[in-house]
Amino acid sequence: MLALLVLAALLPSQRAAAAEHGVLALPSNVLEVPAKGHLEALYDPTGALSFEEVRAQGGRFAALPGNFNASYVPKGAWWVRLRLAPEPGANGQWWLVITAPYTDHIAVYAPDQDADGTLMRNRHKESGAMVPARERDLFTFTNVVRLQVPAGETSEIYLRLSGNRALNAQLTLWRLPELARHLTLSVLTFSLGVGAAIITSIGTLVMAAWLRAPQFGWYGAYVGAVSLVFLGNGGFGQVLLSSWDPGDVIRLQNMVGCFSVLAGAFMVRGLFRTREGARIIDALLKALGLFSALCVVASAFGYYKVVAPYLMLGILGLALVSPWLALQQVRHREPAGLWYFVGFTSYCAATIWFSLVVLGVAPLTDFLGWGYQTAGFLHMAAIFAGLASSMRAGSRARRRLESQLLALSRSNERQLEFAVAERTAALNEEVEGRRRAEDALQRALKEQRNFLVMVSHEFRTPLSTMRLAVTVMERGLGTGMSALRREVDKVGRAVTRLSNLIDTFLADEWLEHSAMMLQHRPVDMGALVADVVHDQGSQAPGRVFLGPCPQTVIEGDAVLLRTVLDNLVGNALKHTDGPVTASLAPADDGVLIEVADRGRGVPEAEREEIFERYYRSPSTVTRPGTGIGLYLARLIVEQHAGWIKVGDRSEGGSVFKVWLPRQPGLDRPTAREG
Repeated sequence: MLALLVLAALLPSQRAAAAEHGVLALPSNVLEVPAKGHLEALYDPTGALSFEEVRAQGGRFAALPGNFNASYVPKGAWWVRLRLAPEPGANGQWWLVITAPYTDHIAVYAPDQDADGTLMRNRHKESGAMVPARERDLFTFTNVVRLQVPAGETSEIYLRLSGNRALNAQLTLWRLPELARHLTLSVLTFSLGVGAAIITSIGTLVMAAWLRAPQFGWYGAYVGAVSLVFLGNGGFGQVLLSSWDPGDVIRLQNMVGCFSVLAGAFMVRGLFRTREGARIIDALLKALGLFSALCVVASAFGYYKVVAPYLMLGILGLALVSPWLALQQVRHREPAGLWYFVGFTSYCAATIWFSLVVLGVAPLTDFLGWGYQTAGFLHMAAIFAGLASSMRAGSRARRRLESQLLALSRSNERQLEFAVAERTAALNEEVEGRRRAEDALQRALKEQRNFLVMVSHEFRTPLSTMRLAVTVMERGLGTGMSALRREVDKVGRAVTRLSNLIDTFLADEWLEHSAMMLQHRPVDMGALVADVVHDQGSQAPGRVFLGPCPQTVIEGDAVLLRTVLDNLVGNALKHTDGPVTASLAPADDGVLIEVADRGRGVPEAEREEIFERYYRSPSTVTRPGTGIGLYLARLIVEQHAGWIKVGDRSEGGSVFKVWLPRQPGLDRPTAREG
């Protein structure tokens, strides 16, 4: 709507210019004379007409209502004629400025002096984008042609315009002082505007890399590309790259122009892609960006003229869609919505106007040059302000979210502290309960142990009396009293078994409370083993045998070591009906004692458990025993820094092995299998 209002406002000026058509009068007191409304044009469809042929067809020229604007010409060339009538004092040197940024070739036939100072009515000069800037009459960013206007007559200026891009031109005649001021001001204005835009582009790209924000990156690329487009449209590319071939400069400008559309499409897509219901527009923007990328490639190979009309249609579509998307943000009260709406609305108006001019639909006016650039800079500044506003709003939202998270964290921390306190109190109460239970259990065990010790001590005296009585009875029996002797033997064996059981309980209690205060003295283990075999053999005649048993002296407690041997041999006699053999051999700087039997053996799964206190194998529950003997044996052996284990014999049965060091301080070797 804004673009239509601008165009409607410009139409009256175009009609007024049409009324002024005719020969351009050069006043003597004016330093700048625009040729708008005094131009005539002739189309050469083949492009083969010479200057003389065109001049001869002067009657075919058609008057133009304003400036020349022929848009894209598939082939051929356009001729533009300007007739000058100087007023008195207005003759002499003038400078014709031809503003035609997209015209590749401009052939000028105008009055000027040759090198000898002779006035030539139709001196031929070349200008345009394809002519190096250094070969023009004036080395500057625009097309400038020197004229020598004779006095008292009407002069004619002919321009032949051709090229692959849009053909349009604005003609203005200048006196040299005013031209110099105009060019200086233009250079200064362009330098400030484009320089600021390039600095903004670089800063935004750095910010995009730091924040990892694609929309900032596309905005930076867009601003940089548009700045270079403005630079090229103003003719500064030809000056800055004057050492290049003009065709390469134009090709580069076309590529940059296509890239600016690509960056613009993806910038708009990045700014508005989160809006619901805009998937189709998002897809169209992506398609425009990809098409622009293809246009960049086509321009690199010199096919810009082929893709340019379609690219302009895409630019028009982008200009129409962007304000609508920005308006949706305004409706949703988003912080950046108003800035985006201002920026894209100005872009829409300027782009539609520029596109219609380039396509030849709208007239070329003096306002186009600085108006389009001003709208472009306003557009870029407003979008930057929108991005900054969006970032600021995001920062506020992030701080608000951080405050909420901090409050929630503190609340959770308080709840966690309360839960931990409750759980700690519960655990303390549970620990205290367990401690009380353990104390009660310890007291009960202590009372039980004291009771057993008391009972055992109380049993020892009557058992000693009974053993003495049995001994007296055995001595008093005659040879003919065999039946009575057998009964007395049974009583003796029962008394002995009960005494051994009491001794076992007392030994367990003594080992627990004495902290194993061993009486280390030299002990002849060979003699000790032989003595135990002799004592056990007297109670089981023909079943206990002594194997190799050399004299071997170690440091140890003889009483406790005898208890170990008594328990091992007695255990073997208890669990087997066959022979039991005890032997001894030096090994690993110590002594290895073996007690072997030919019983059923010990299952492998129970070979560690049988050394635990009160453990009895399920297969031996019918046999007498307390489950303490092997436990005491291991306890005594380990207090002597030795080891004890059980294994199988190759002939069948079990073998208990005990290794004891010669001195208690020696390192204990690992128990060996077998």
